Amino acid sequence: MFRKNPWIIFILSYLLVSIIGGFLLFLPFSHHGKISFIDALFTATSALSDTGLTVLDTGKDFTRAGQIIILSLLQIGGLGIMTFVVATTIFLRRRLGIGIKEILGEEYGGGLGNPKEILIAVCLWTFSLEFIGFLILLLSLKGENIDSKIFVSLFHSISAFCNAGFSTFSNNLEGFRNNYLFLLCIAFLIFCGSIGFTNGIQIFKKLIKKERRLTLNAKLVLAVSAILILIGTIIIFTGEIGKWEGGIFSLFVNSLFHAITPRTAGFNSLKIPEMHRVSSFFIWILMIIGASSGSCGGGIKTNTIGAIFSYIKGRMSGFKNASAFGRTINEETVEKAISVFAFYLTVLLTGTILLLFTEAENQNITGEGIFSLLFEATSALGTVGLSFGVTPHLSIAGKIVIMFLMLAGKIGLYSFIFAFLMRKREERFYTFPEEDIMVG
Repeated sequence: MFRKNPWIIFILSYLLVSIIGGFLLFLPFSHHGKISFIDALFTATSALSDTGLTVLDTGKDFTRAGQIIILSLLQIGGLGIMTFVVATTIFLRRRLGIGIKEILGEEYGGGLGNPKEILIAVCLWTFSLEFIGFLILLLSLKGENIDSKIFVSLFHSISAFCNAGFSTFSNNLEGFRNNYLFLLCIAFLIFCGSIGFTNGIQIFKKLIKKERRLTLNAKLVLAVSAILILIGTIIIFTGEIGKWEGGIFSLFVNSLFHAITPRTAGFNSLKIPEMHRVSSFFIWILMIIGASSGSCGGGIKTNTIGAIFSYIKGRMSGFKNASAFGRTINEETVEKAISVFAFYLTVLLTGTILLLFTEAENQNITGEGIFSLLFEATSALGTVGLSFGVTPHLSIAGKIVIMFLMLAGKIGLYSFIFAFLMRKREERFYTFPEEDIMVG
């Protein structure tokens, strides 16, 4: 079964690493006081999936050893487990199977290219940006001793690039809303980690004039990302201006930050439950869309939304196929995008319904009823980490639901489809009789 379908091994690898991480965080040297195994496992799953939803205070409840374990899980999740599998295989001079090559190509959008070249490019892109971010964050911090500044800068640089949203500060980044250099650096790292490794490397080569043109995939990612950031900044700025006590520039920076962080990093400089309803609602929409394919982030993905929108636009313009930037998008790609979109909504609604069942009698859940649980479920499935403050008060059953959503979002919904549905599907060489139905 595993040889025929290596995607199952891919999924089980994440489950195994989550359990190992949870066991390590449960050991006495990793935390202060007493914590339950379910909370340790939840933290490990959230870290490995680069989500950022927490039931414990990362800065207070975990020792430095525990924080290093969390940081390691963030990096493993950001690079992808298959990166370490390929690195180990190459180091041992073993041959890579076609299944591993296929998964690696799907993870990073590199097709069936040379795995060694993909591995080197991804690692260089990741560690270079994390190091640059570390230096900028180090310069932006004031009033801390040098050891603390170094660790805080390193932790947040990796957490931001991996789109994780984990912070060593109890109130996340609310204390940095006026530290513009810190916020903009975090936002830059989130953006670089969310556009996809292949796209990021290609854009970099374009900037230094080593690439003549960008691929359609890169253009679509940049276009959709720019539109979402622009609209998000305007809506959040408009929603928060009525009760903002600082200057206009401060509000603009924080609005820009919160238009980027839902894609899919759970950092926040403003209190999410206290934001205007229009702001929190649009943040929810951004969490659903998420990052781009082949990146550290989750969600439906900008590529998916771009393909679906291009198809709708093409049909309305009289074309039979999806098109963008003077190129036709493959019909199979559009079908895949629609499948991912439909499957995502199905999993999201299922997760929300389960939370409504598990938390029906939970008196600790406050907020706006259904929306707060829907927001939390979306944050988990999109591997975002923004919260209405619900997660720490969930029941054990509720935490298990959130853990499943986080892993599903990290592994990728297409991986689930491919692992359990697509490989079992046999191609049919006949069609059924046609008959029209009413739609719309």
